[in-house]
Amino acid sequence: MSTLFISHSSGDAEAAADLADWLKRHGHHSLFLDFDVEHGIPAGRDWERELYRRLRACQALIVLCSESSMASCWCLAEISHARALGKRILPIRITPCTLRPQLRELQVIDLTREPEVGYARLRRALAGVFAWDTRRPPYPGLMTFEEADAAIFFGRDAEIQRALDRLNRLRRFGGPRLLLFLGASGSGKSSLVRAGILPRLRAAPEAWSLIGPLRPGERPQQALVDHLLAGLEAQGVATDALAAMAGEDEASPDLLPAALQALQARPGRTRTALVLVIDQLEEVLKDTGQAAAFLRLLRPVLQATDGDVLMIATLRSDFLGALQAQPDWRDIPLAPVTVAPLSVEGFSAVIEGPAELAGLDLEAGLTQKMVADTVTEDALPLLAFTLRELWERGKAEGRLTLAEYRDLGGLHGAVAKAAEAVLDAARPTPAQRHALRRALFALVRLDDEGRYTRQVVRWQDVPAESHPLLERFVQARLLIAGDRQGERTLEVAHESLFRVWRRLNHWLWANREALRIHEGLRRAAADWEEGGASDELLVHRGGRLEEAEALAREATLPLDTRERRYLEACHALRAAELEERRRRDRLKRRWVVATWLTLVGGVIGLGGFAWSLHHQERATRQGLADLHWANAVSARDRDDEPLRASHHFMQVAALALEVPRSASAYWAGERLGRGPRLEAIVEAGPGLVVADVEASGETLRLWSQGGGSLAWSERERAAAPIVPPGPGAVQTVDPTGTPWRQRLAVHLPDGRVEVRDRRSGELLLETPPALERLWIGGAEEAAAVTRHTGGEAWVWDLRRGERRGTLPGATLAGVAFAPDGTRLLTWTRDGSAFLHEEGTLTPVADTGPGEEHRVVGGMLGRGAGALALWDAAGTLWLPARSGHVLRPSGQGLCSPRAIGARFLTGPARLLVWNHGACGTARLWALGTLTTLGSGMRHDEELAPPRVGDERLLTWSPGSGPARLWDAATGEALATLPGPVTGARFAAPSGPLITWHGLQARLWSSHDGSPLGLPLRHAGPVAGVVASEGGRRLLGWSEVGDLRLWRGPAEGGVASAQWRFAAAVLDAVPLLDEEQVLAVTLEGRLQAWSPDGAATPQWLDRRAVFAAFSPDGHRLLTATADGEVRIWNREGEHFLELATPGGTVGDDPLAGVVWGKAADRLLFWGERGCTAWLWRLGTVRVLPVTHGETTDTECRLRGASFADDGEGRRALTWGEDRRLRLWDTQASVPAALATLLEDTLVRDARLAGEGTPVLVATADGRIRLIQSAESLDLAHPGVRGARLHAGSRRVLGWGGENVRLWDADSGAPLASLSHDGVVAGAAFTPGGERLISWQADGVVRLWDALAGQPLTPPLGGGGREPPTIDIDASTSAIRLLVTAGDRGRLWRLPPFAAPPSEPVRHHEIATGSRLTPQGEVVALPGEAWRRLQAEDSR
Repeated sequence: MSTLFISHSSGDAEAAADLADWLKRHGHHSLFLDFDVEHGIPAGRDWERELYRRLRACQALIVLCSESSMASCWCLAEISHARALGKRILPIRITPCTLRPQLRELQVIDLTREPEVGYARLRRALAGVFAWDTRRPPYPGLMTFEEADAAIFFGRDAEIQRALDRLNRLRRFGGPRLLLFLGASGSGKSSLVRAGILPRLRAAPEAWSLIGPLRPGERPQQALVDHLLAGLEAQGVATDALAAMAGEDEASPDLLPAALQALQARPGRTRTALVLVIDQLEEVLKDTGQAAAFLRLLRPVLQATDGDVLMIATLRSDFLGALQAQPDWRDIPLAPVTVAPLSVEGFSAVIEGPAELAGLDLEAGLTQKMVADTVTEDALPLLAFTLRELWERGKAEGRLTLAEYRDLGGLHGAVAKAAEAVLDAARPTPAQRHALRRALFALVRLDDEGRYTRQVVRWQDVPAESHPLLERFVQARLLIAGDRQGERTLEVAHESLFRVWRRLNHWLWANREALRIHEGLRRAAADWEEGGASDELLVHRGGRLEEAEALAREATLPLDTRERRYLEACHALRAAELEERRRRDRLKRRWVVATWLTLVGGVIGLGGFAWSLHHQERATRQGLADLHWANAVSARDRDDEPLRASHHFMQVAALALEVPRSASAYWAGERLGRGPRLEAIVEAGPGLVVADVEASGETLRLWSQGGGSLAWSERERAAAPIVPPGPGAVQTVDPTGTPWRQRLAVHLPDGRVEVRDRRSGELLLETPPALERLWIGGAEEAAAVTRHTGGEAWVWDLRRGERRGTLPGATLAGVAFAPDGTRLLTWTRDGSAFLHEEGTLTPVADTGPGEEHRVVGGMLGRGAGALALWDAAGTLWLPARSGHVLRPSGQGLCSPRAIGARFLTGPARLLVWNHGACGTARLWALGTLTTLGSGMRHDEELAPPRVGDERLLTWSPGSGPARLWDAATGEALATLPGPVTGARFAAPSGPLITWHGLQARLWSSHDGSPLGLPLRHAGPVAGVVASEGGRRLLGWSEVGDLRLWRGPAEGGVASAQWRFAAAVLDAVPLLDEEQVLAVTLEGRLQAWSPDGAATPQWLDRRAVFAAFSPDGHRLLTATADGEVRIWNREGEHFLELATPGGTVGDDPLAGVVWGKAADRLLFWGERGCTAWLWRLGTVRVLPVTHGETTDTECRLRGASFADDGEGRRALTWGEDRRLRLWDTQASVPAALATLLEDTLVRDARLAGEGTPVLVATADGRIRLIQSAESLDLAHPGVRGARLHAGSRRVLGWGGENVRLWDADSGAPLASLSHDGVVAGAAFTPGGERLISWQADGVVRLWDALAGQPLTPPLGGGGREPPTIDIDASTSAIRLLVTAGDRGRLWRLPPFAAPPSEPVRHHEIATGSRLTPQGEVVALPGEAWRRLQAEDSR
C-alpha cells in the first residue's frame, strides 16, 4: 500500500504529476496518485471504494491547494475522511486560494512565493514518513523489526521521540556518550532502536552518520572494526589509513577519533556525529581478550562527556548488574533509557497499524481479545508471532479472524503449537529427534547467573542429522538462518522460545548441568585460542576435565571444532604430565634403592623436614585465610555484596590458625546479617508462575502458567511437586499493571475466567465467556468488574461470588475501587467519569466530550470527598475541592496512563506519582492542600509505590535505587541500592522486601538498614511473598525453583539514634544498664533508653562544659568562667556533691580527666600550667603545678591518671615541653619525676605504679619508657597511643592511619588505613581487637591480629567533631558516638568460637556457596539437602 496519498483536483493534474516526480527523486516511491499508471487506481475498480481503501492505508495525505481543489467535493471528502482516521495532513498551496476551514489550523507549505523554501519544508516534514516494502510481511513475527520495517513499526511513538530528544540533548549539551536502552527479554528494545530510532537518524545524514547496527558476537572488537570501515567506505570516506590503525590483533584507541575526523572532512559533513549502534551489548560481558579489546577501543570516547562520537546500545535489564559489576565498565558513564512494557494503546497499535497499512480487515473483537491476552510474560514476542501466523493464514482473503486466532491456540499457545506442528509434520525418528535436541542446545548459552540467552552458531557445527528438521523450523520462522562472512549461521528467532515451548523448556531444565559445563568449556576454548594455544590456558584438569570428557562422550551437546581441539590439547597435556610423573616416580624409586642405608642415620633430618613441611602448610593456610579476608572486606565495603563477603569470612573462620582470629572472622560474617535461614528448596520446574504461603504458614500454594494449582507442604519435601499445567493462562495484575495481592485470574480457552484466592486456590468467581477486561480492587480485594466482548460490564462481590450490578460496558475504559469495595469510580473512552454506589451511577461534573476534562484515570479513598481524577493533558484535580488543580510542569512529561494516585488516612493525605515529570512523586496534606516534604524524585517512570503503615517505597523498575520515605511527613529516610524489579512490605509494619536479578533482600522499614543477607536463587527472582506475620518468606525464580526461608531477620550491627534539644556536652552509656546519660548546653541532663526518653533534669543552667566519670555515676559541670560543680547519681537523679572551686582568673575549662574509680579528677583551664586535683571527701581542690608560676607562656596540654584503678599516679604535660609524673595520694600532690624534657607531648598513658609510660610526641615518635630501656617507634603525625599489657601490643593513631607494634621487639604488626582523619583508637579488653574513630564520626572495629576491619564504616557524616565513649564492661561492646545535638549507640555482640565447620554451616543457612573463582552461586536443591543431611548426623 502507498505511504503518501496525493489529493488534487482534476484541473491540477500537471502540478500533481510534478510533485510525484519530486517525491520519487527524493526517495518517496510509495505514493498514490489516482491517474498514475503504476500507482493509481487500476481499470475496472470501484473508484470511491478504492480511494477510501488507499486513504486508510496511507501514512499522510498531501493536499494540493488551489481554487479548484478547495471547491472540489471529492477533495473535501478525502480531507474529512483523513481527519476522521487521524491521518497526518500536509496542505501545499500551489496557487493563491482561500483554504477550507478544515485546513486553516494546519501549517501550510507555500510553493507560490519561494518554491525552494517550500520544498525544503516539505522534505523536513516527510522525514518521519517511511514507505512500506510490500514484499516484506506487515508482521515480522519473532524476528526483530529492521530499518526496512519502519513503516510498520507502531506503538512506540512517544518512546521514539523521547529517545531522539535525549540523543539531541547529549549531542548539544554534553553528558554520557552511551545511550543505553534497557529492557527485559521480549520488551522490544532492539526493534525500537532498529525500526524506530535509526531510520529517523539516517534521514538526516548531515547530522548523523550511523555505524551498524551490529551484534558483538564472539569477536566484538573485530565486528566493530569491520562495520566501521565498511560503513565509512559506503559514505565515501577513504579507509586505508584507518585500516592500518585497526591492526591485526588490537585496534588503536585513536581509531574512532581518527574515523570521526575523516568523516567530517567530507563536504557537507563537518557537523556530522558518528553514532555506533550495538545491539545485545550483553554479548560483550565475558572475560575474553576480544571483549577487553572492544572496550579499550571504545573507552576514550565513552569516558568523555562531549564530542561527536556517541554510542547507542541495547542491553537486557537483567544484565545491568553484571555490566556495573565489571571493573572495566564500572566507570563508563551512561544515559539509561528504560523500555517499559507496551501500554494497552500500544498493543492495539501493534495489531491495527500494520493491518491498516496492508489493507487487512480485522474481525470485530479480535484486537480486544488479543490485547486482553497480553497480561503475560513475553507478551510482545508472542503477539508478534501470533500476528505473523494469522497473516500467513488470512493474507489471501485480506482478513484476520477470531476463529483462526483461537485455532492457533491464542497468544499463549501459538508458538508452542507451531513448534509442535513442525515436529508432528516431520515425524522424526528417535535418532533425528536426539539430533534436533543437540542442535537446539547449541543455540543456547547458560550465563553465570543461570539465565538462558541465545547464541549464533555455524550451520556446519550442528549435527548433520538435524539439518532437515532445522530447515522446517526456519521455514516456520522459529529459527533464523543467516550468513556471516560467507558461512551459513543459525539462531533462535527470540529467547521467548526457551520459555514458552514447553518441550524445549523441559529439555533445557533437565540438561542445565550439561549446559553449565559446556559454557565453561566454550569460554576456556575461546581464551585458549586467543592466547595462542598456550598450555598455561588449558584450565580443564582433574575433575573438571573429566566432566568435559563425559559431556563429549554423551554427545548431549555438539562441540565445535575449537572446543574439540581444546579438549585434545587438554588430553595431550594430561598425558604429558602423567608421563612426567611416571618418570619422576622411576627416578624416585632408584634414589630410594640407592640411599636406603643413609635413611637410618637421617631420622633427625627427616624430623626437621617434617617440621618444615608443617610450617609450610601453616603458612599456606594462613596465606589463604588472608586472601579470603581481603576479598571479604572488598566485597563488603567496595562492591556492596554482603553475601559474597560472608562466604569469604566463613572461609577465614575455617582456615585461620589462631582461635581469636577465627572468632573475629566468624563474627564479621555473622554481623553482615543473620536470618532468614533457608528451610526448604523445591524444584517446581519452569512452568511455575506464582507461589504463595497459605494462611496456616505451613503449606505452599503453587500455580503454573496455565492456571494449574497444587498445595505442597514441607512434609512432602522428599518428592518434588509436579504442578499440573492447567487449561489456560494466569493473570496476576490489573490492566494498569498493579499486582493483585490476594487474587489471581485463570483465563480459560473458551473465554471464561476463574478468579481464585492465590493462597488457598478457592474459586471465588467464574465469569461469563468472552471476557475482555478484568479489574479487582478494594483493601481486601473483595470486588471485581468485568467487561465482555458483547458490551456488557458487571460488578461482582468476590466474597459471595455474586453479581452486584451492571455498568455501561461498551465504552468502559478504567475502574478504581474505594478501599471498602462498595464504591466504584469508572471512566469511559470518551473521557466521562462516573461514581457507582449501591447500584446508582452518578456522572462526575466537567468530564467527558465537550467538557473541560477528558478523564483517563482516577482514584477513590475512604471518605465521600476522597476522589482524584486526571485527564489526557496530564491535569490532576480533586472534584470535591473546588479550585485544587495540579497541572503538569511541562518538562519530562509522563504519559497520562502512567499517572497514579492513592489516598492515605490518619491524617488524610494524597500520594501522586508520575504527574508532570516522569519519576517524581508528591505527598499532599488534604487538610491544608499543601505538599509534604521536598518531593520524591527518580530518573525514570515510577512503578506504583508500596505503602506500609508509616512508610512509602518508590522505585523505577529495573533502573536506579529505591527510596524509603516517611508516609506522614514525606521526609526521605533511606536510599536502597538498586536496581529493583519488585518490592513489597512483608507486613504493614514489617520489613521491606525488594528483588532484582538472582536475589531478594530484606530491609528495615524503620530506617532502611539491611536485615539479614541477600536471599540467593537459582534464576532471576520472579517474586517474593511473606506468610501472615512475616515470619516466613517464599521466593521463586523464573527457572522454577522455590526457596522457603524462616525469620526473623537481624541487621548487621544494631544501633539506636536520637536527637537532643541542644548540643551535647558529654554523654555516657551506663555500665550494665540499657541507658545512656547526656548533658546538653545549659546543664540539661537527659536519660535515654530503648523505652524512650525520661523527664530531663536541670543541673546548672550556666554550664558550658561537662564530663562524666567512666561509670557514669559522677559528673563535673563548669561554667564559662571556670566555676566547677561535681554531681553524684542517687537513684534516677543527680545531686550536687561538691563545689570545689574553679580555675584561676575566670579561665574556661580546657580539659578534665577522671580517675578510673571516679574518686578523683584533674581539671585545667585554657591558660596557665596548673591543674587542679579534687578527691572524694575533700571540699576544695588542690593545685598540681606543672610549670613555674612565673612562666606566663606555659599552657597545660593534657593529663591522665594511671589505669590501675587506684589513680595514685598521674601524668601532666604542657607547652613547656615536659612530661611529669605525680603522686596524687599525698596530702599535697608531689612531683615524682620529670620523664621527658625538650619534647612536645601529645598524649601519655601510665598503666600503674612501676609500669612503663607510653608517650606520643609531636616529632612523630611513640616512646615506651621503661626502667631498663626505652622503645622508640616512628609514626609521623601521631596524635595518641595505647598499650595493651596483656597482649603486649602498642597502637598509635595519627593522620589517616592506625599502626600496631609488638611492645617487646618493636616489630610492626599492622597498618590500618582510613578514609578520614583518625581522632582516636582503643583496644578491646582482650587486646585481640581494637576500635578506631574518625573526626567525621565514622567508627570501625578491627581485628588486631589480621589488621582487617570487622565492620564496615559505622555512622559518619557529622559536621562537628565526635565524642566517643566505649563500654566494654561485658562481653558485648557498646559504642556511644555524640556530635552536636545527635547521638548514636552501637551494640557489638560478643565474640564466640565458630562452629566446627563454619563453611558448611553457612552454605546450609544461605542455600549458596562460593565457587573457586570467588563467585556466589545458589546451591541446587539436591546438593543443599545432602549438606543438610550430613550436618544433622
